[in-house]
Amino acid sequence: MVVEREISALNHIIKEFSQRKQVEDALQAFHQIQVQGLLPSKATFVCLLSSFTCQTYTYHAKRMYCIILNSSFDSDVVVGSSLVNMFKNCGHMNDCRRIFDAMPSRNVVTWTMMISSCVAYDDAIHLFNQMLLDGIFPNKVTLMSLFRVCSSLDDGKRIHSLLLECGDDVDVVVCSSIISMYGRCGSLKDARETFDKTKEKNVVLLTSMVSVYADHGCGKEALQIYHYMSQQGFLANKITYSTLLSACEGYDTLVSGKLIHATIMHFDFNSDVFLETALVSMYGKCGSLNDVSNMFDSMQQRNTVSWNALLAAYKNGGKCVEVQQLYYQMLHEGSLPSKASFIILLNALGNLGAQTEGQRLHATIIQSIKCQSDVEVHNSLVNMYAKCGSLHDAREVFNVIYNRSIVSWNTIITACTDHMETEIAIQLFIDMWQEGFVPNEITLTNILVVCGHKASLEAGRILYACLVEENLTVDSALVSTLINMYGKCGDINDALHVFLNTPQRDVILWTSIIIAHAQDGEGWKAIQFFNLMQYEGVPPNEVTFVTVLLACSHAGLVTEGLHCVSLITQCGVKLVDEHMLCLIDLLGRAGQIDEAELLLNYLSHEAMVIALVMLLSFFKHVTNVVQGQHVAKMLVELDPNNAASYVLLSNMYMADDRTV
Repeated sequence: MVVEREISALNHIIKEFSQRKQVEDALQAFHQIQVQGLLPSKATFVCLLSSFTCQTYTYHAKRMYCIILNSSFDSDVVVGSSLVNMFKNCGHMNDCRRIFDAMPSRNVVTWTMMISSCVAYDDAIHLFNQMLLDGIFPNKVTLMSLFRVCSSLDDGKRIHSLLLECGDDVDVVVCSSIISMYGRCGSLKDARETFDKTKEKNVVLLTSMVSVYADHGCGKEALQIYHYMSQQGFLANKITYSTLLSACEGYDTLVSGKLIHATIMHFDFNSDVFLETALVSMYGKCGSLNDVSNMFDSMQQRNTVSWNALLAAYKNGGKCVEVQQLYYQMLHEGSLPSKASFIILLNALGNLGAQTEGQRLHATIIQSIKCQSDVEVHNSLVNMYAKCGSLHDAREVFNVIYNRSIVSWNTIITACTDHMETEIAIQLFIDMWQEGFVPNEITLTNILVVCGHKASLEAGRILYACLVEENLTVDSALVSTLINMYGKCGDINDALHVFLNTPQRDVILWTSIIIAHAQDGEGWKAIQFFNLMQYEGVPPNEVTFVTVLLACSHAGLVTEGLHCVSLITQCGVKLVDEHMLCLIDLLGRAGQIDEAELLLNYLSHEAMVIALVMLLSFFKHVTNVVQGQHVAKMLVELDPNNAASYVLLSNMYMADDRTV
């Protein structure tokens, strides 16, 4: 009994020291147990392990682990859980996982500790599923850990359901995590439903909802939540105001931003550098550079983040020369540039085409330990050199990026596309794929455009194979680009294959396949697809009608073209100059000059000039010289400096064996 009391007393001392983060004192108390020849208890190890909370104590942590291995507590689930938590806190995840895997039994606490240590969501959900297979039901803390990293909506809803099954009271902190999770997964609807169903709201919950709306560019909705907060008597904190300010983007929210600024001043938050920087950023996003300048000048304290907000505001406002000047002012005032500073300035220099200044900045970046190997900075360097017209330098920078991202590849491919280096762009795409990078829509759109310009059928087929193999989800605009590429390459069969294998076909895709057939000289098939499109309930748009009329014109389908024009107004589409010009072209090609001329009065001035040139070109195939002269006279009156009228009139006379 005496021994037990001594151990209990020393354990209490160790616990007190551990709670106060007095690690050395706790270790000294443990040493007293050893000196006295006493056997430490389970509580001794649990209390002592809780004091090792960072890498500073790695040596003591590993020493204590060795002592535990030589004791009878190495297989105890509570001690094992404490070891897992200790190594997690010390940042030794390999040791953490090794101990976890070696434990003969694990409880919900152990699993929760391990799950909470995961940075990647895939790792966390894998452990969670294993936990369920082992028959361990999660508690609220487990599910909270998953909410913080969850990026899958389906998994998020499953975890939410499990939380409700726990039967515990769901407080506002938990609800806040759920709202943030739904926001991260892109479901504003579920986030808002969770918010509305939470009866007892506080400033944390309200701020979470504001943050979700702000992150998704829903400034109006974020401000509505703020107004609701004010009406209910909740006082916003610094984080709330900062989040609200980030939601103000565009000139239409400037007034709201200024009202928030006034409220911040009222509650005496205006001297806070964090909020003042947020105000600079807000005014920049709203396009009010005068307010940006005034706000920044009024700041009593400035840091690098403040300067970056100022630089970004001027860059986004198109004041790239001023960005360069402000950067040097920033250096002069003693603020050190960060990664963000370099990226903003590189973008500004690229827009200016200031390659010499860009090279100087490049030299500065090389000397920066933090940024010399940063992939985002290097991507900006590639973009800067490309915009300055030096594709060679852009490729040189790209070649030295050892940790390339998909953005890196997209940047260099876009650069090659802009410089019409089609062969290089295609080869880079193939290299990217071979290195295991899955292209996104930016990549594919660039390459498809290149293929279309180059008429590179083989490269196009590689791209389509990539889409199929990787099972990539793409939008109709991208698929449309693919169909257009096949059409330009003259491969109507592959264009049709892509079209038929796209489950959701909207007006963009239908128009693309119509264009492909029209380009291939298959006017009748273009009309058939147009009819089928209407049969499937897809309403044509303005571009669709232009495409169909062009197909009719090239195929000489006058009746079908006239029918198409009659459908335009029936479908609620505005009849525009492009439609009339196509119809005039159709009638002119068919030799129906009189009918075509009747349509001239429906055209704008600019379109009428085009139509008259078009009509005049047909008279070299028509013997009515008098009518041709009349058209030429109208063209000269509208546009006396148009050389085409004189050339075409001369051609008409020559066709009629006359001389001017």
